[in-house]
Amino acid sequence: RIVYKLTDLGYAKALDKQSLQASLVGTVEYIAPDLIYCDRYNNSVDYWSMGVIAFEIVTGVRPFIPHSPITKWMLHVQQKKSADIAITEDNRDNYIYHSEIFPENHISNGLRKELERWLVLALEWNPKQRGFVPHAGVAKVEGKAAATAPQPAPVSMVLKIFSQLDQLLERKFLTLFSLYDCRRVSVEVTAETTMATVRQEVYLATGIPVEEIEFILPLEQKRTRIEVDTRPLDLWLPAVQDDRPMLYVVHAGNAGAIVQRDLKPRIPTSITDVFQNIKVKLKPHMLRQFIANAYYFIATEQRQYVLLLDGIRNYGLLLNDGIARRREEIVQMNKIVYGILGGVEYHKLIVSHTRDSPILNKQIPKGDFEAACREWEETCTRCETNVRKLAEMADKISKRYESVLKRSRDALRHPLLVTRADTEQQTTDFFGLKSVEGRYEQSRARILERITNEKTHMDMAQAVYECLKRRDVLLRDPTFLELQQQLLDIRTEMQEIEKVLQKVVELTEKFKRDLAHQALRQQDGVWKLFHMTSSVANGVTSVGKMAASLPGLDRMMTSPSISNGGPKFLLGGPITPLHAALSSEGGAIDENLLCFGEGSDVNDLISANETLIVTTNDLLCDSFTMLKGT
Repeated sequence: RIVYKLTDLGYAKALDKQSLQASLVGTVEYIAPDLIYCDRYNNSVDYWSMGVIAFEIVTGVRPFIPHSPITKWMLHVQQKKSADIAITEDNRDNYIYHSEIFPENHISNGLRKELERWLVLALEWNPKQRGFVPHAGVAKVEGKAAATAPQPAPVSMVLKIFSQLDQLLERKFLTLFSLYDCRRVSVEVTAETTMATVRQEVYLATGIPVEEIEFILPLEQKRTRIEVDTRPLDLWLPAVQDDRPMLYVVHAGNAGAIVQRDLKPRIPTSITDVFQNIKVKLKPHMLRQFIANAYYFIATEQRQYVLLLDGIRNYGLLLNDGIARRREEIVQMNKIVYGILGGVEYHKLIVSHTRDSPILNKQIPKGDFEAACREWEETCTRCETNVRKLAEMADKISKRYESVLKRSRDALRHPLLVTRADTEQQTTDFFGLKSVEGRYEQSRARILERITNEKTHMDMAQAVYECLKRRDVLLRDPTFLELQQQLLDIRTEMQEIEKVLQKVVELTEKFKRDLAHQALRQQDGVWKLFHMTSSVANGVTSVGKMAASLPGLDRMMTSPSISNGGPKFLLGGPITPLHAALSSEGGAIDENLLCFGEGSDVNDLISANETLIVTTNDLLCDSFTMLKGT
């Protein structure tokens, strides 16, 4: 926990609310009014001084007409309402009372609103109420009065200036910067705050629809992306330098540009009022305030443009990271698609061998067998056509993916996004801020030396005009617009690739199931044809006849070294090869009795098996799964 301490104790004296003091000490610009108009005062005068110092820290100026003499200052401060925290004087001697902190400040909007509530306590005119808030207690009523009319609770004053300041400094505000309209947004976050709440606050501030809000993480964030369970509190950073945001906001629904076209500058009234009466000589206090506000405005425009470039660069990094993460998915898709294509080729080869099998041609009626083979071939051809189209889609996706990945990397090397650092490690001076700073110091020197006239403010007014022109040139720069369009095209194309990729993944699963079903139907069809054509003749079926023509396993495995009286098969003993067993009968080898892989097409089959072994395993697994299900 941070502990804040006072350092200037030259006139310090321990006082409480009951203690009174009569000496007039302290800096006049910061003393409370009761030090002047009252004979006695207590420690509440320090609350006023705290409020004045806090206001000046935030805005750079004291809250109540700091240029006026003490008598005029007292007159107008006495007339202010409790909600007023500042008073200014315009060029026509009109006094304006403010209930808000000046727009020229260096704090977030969320903190500004909370600080305004605290300043109302600190800058209260009445010393008895200063720093206190009313608190309604509980009225204790006894006797018969308790059963009759309710009694109003007594109101007491509770000191809140310190506890409220502690609470204010302990609050955490998530700061965001919208690339769409160059607007800063701040949201107070707690452990209960959700991302939906942050989106709603962004919508209220920028007008971007909630469903079209996209958050971009700057490099200062430790995490790489926002997950579903990410809390806004996890994105809060304890120390952010140079007013840098903790999150960037992109209007994902705007396909035309990242930055809103023809984005108008938000010029404060303190500058527009002077521009509307540019030939009118400004009084010293107005001149001093104008040149300070003009410098603040130009510096703010510089910071906003730098944040724009930084936000666009982070957006490009996010796109590139998302595209790179898809590489493994693209590679896996190609493996699966071409695996299925290999499975189709393998199934096609099986159908071809089935059609050319002499045994099946002998055992199954020719008409039924040819009709079944035609059906299998037509089904296989349709499947092959669909899978080849799927493979073409996969090839196109791969080529488009490589193209968009290359373009996303090229976008990050765009001249506007390349990190520029001079010997002092400072950012590029897009608005000539160093020159403006010199003109600002010259104007201040003239005011101090009282060398002013009706044209003294023209130099800083010219600087503001040049800033606005420069801003318009930068935002309309073809290179800047080209960079935005390049990133948007990359985003759009990657979204299309993701849609097609999802469709291809769905089709691959469908075709895998279809191919497994085809293999099962083809095998089942062969056995059905056998059953349909089987006839029992002399106690032996046609299938039995076919089996009888095959050599017996006992005869194939009989060892010539074992006597006729011994076992025909000895575990671990020598085994007679198939060719030797068949040749021992003295006849030629019938190719119809050979297993697949021992015939004349052995080279083709081995080549097909080597190419399609992965797919075959998948198909077999799917087939067994379906068989178990049935």
